[in-house]
Amino acid sequence: MTLATRRFFMSTLSMLTLAGSSALARSTNHPDILDAIASRDIDALEAWRGEGDDKQLADAVVLALRHKDEHAIARLTAFAASNAPVKMRATALTELGAIYLRQSQFSLSHKAFTAAGELDPSLASEVQTQTTAFVAALSQAPAMSLVQSDPTTLPLTRDLAGLARIDVAFDANSLSAVLDSGAAFSTITQTTAQKLGLTFLESSASVGSVSRAAITTRFAVASKLRIGKAVLKDVVFIVLPDEQLSFAGGKYTIDVIIGLPVMLDLGKLTFASEGVSETFSFDAKGKTPGKPNLILSGVQPLMQVRTAQGGHRLRMFVDTGARQTSLHRTALLDYPDLGKQAETKAATVGGAGGTAVDAAAMVLPRLLLEAAGRQINLPNIRVLSKAQPDRHGEIGQDFLRQAKSFTLDFNSMILSMA
Repeated sequence: MTLATRRFFMSTLSMLTLAGSSALARSTNHPDILDAIASRDIDALEAWRGEGDDKQLADAVVLALRHKDEHAIARLTAFAASNAPVKMRATALTELGAIYLRQSQFSLSHKAFTAAGELDPSLASEVQTQTTAFVAALSQAPAMSLVQSDPTTLPLTRDLAGLARIDVAFDANSLSAVLDSGAAFSTITQTTAQKLGLTFLESSASVGSVSRAAITTRFAVASKLRIGKAVLKDVVFIVLPDEQLSFAGGKYTIDVIIGLPVMLDLGKLTFASEGVSETFSFDAKGKTPGKPNLILSGVQPLMQVRTAQGGHRLRMFVDTGARQTSLHRTALLDYPDLGKQAETKAATVGGAGGTAVDAAAMVLPRLLLEAAGRQINLPNIRVLSKAQPDRHGEIGQDFLRQAKSFTLDFNSMILSMA
């Protein structure tokens, strides 16, 4: 997806767990457990042996990654109050902040991130500092809640960019919204927020990047959002200037993006196609039988897949807003043989308010993955030169739409395809 502003905001805000954990992983104290947490190596964490602080922290983080939030909160809170080493306790607080953020418990999230920074000043990276300021701006916002939900099936359409859209309602006003699992926050244009009568927060936050100037972000709260037979209260939206979500001279616009926190509350989500028609279904209490293959890294869903050649284990960000699957340099660092046939080819990537060229990017002629009981054949996969500590790449529509339907079940933490 080339909607650069959307991608920058959502990926930056999704780095919160990463921001704290990566700094922790560089410590000489307990480097193994902290490195496993920073890289979101769920297999290593679930297999962690022994007793003591390492094991307790590993078990607590596994609960967080598997979306067993209430159990994770109890374990992480107790660990943060223990006599464990400072950097390990700061890790626990960072994980707590990420859980509270995806639950829209902004005040608690801010408290946890602030406590982590006070406990371990080495966490004061640019991203971590921005994240703390971001949740501080939201600390007075009410927590979102799902007040009603019955299983629902809705018509789904594809827009000019191939993005999935459904109709949602703000009180009596209905409009088309993009469904985007890659969005850490739901997003709305300023004009749309004003027309719908959303409540604007007085606070704002500034988000920037290494290559782009900071962008001031406002927030608004929808008192009621209806999606089919589901009703959510107090849904927080990032408010962007209209021009940031308008493309091709205004020929293509996005008014509303429904992000991951709302999708998590909807539970089990199915995207299905039958000929030229598509539907979107959800069931807040539905569950898929089987072994989990999803984890939540802060506010981003990652899927565990394997390469058909070599059986390499990859953690891939599931982004329904991305057209194409891609890899990061992390994949080649962990598995050098993956890059044997790669050729250097510059790639255009999104940044805050614009795009940039990754001159060191490469292209793999073919990537064959084993996932959800299927073999997924992906030609011409780009490999971006930036390493992402918690993932090897991202899954896009070219992966997900190789089946007639796919289900993102956040209750069972399973992505299945049929």
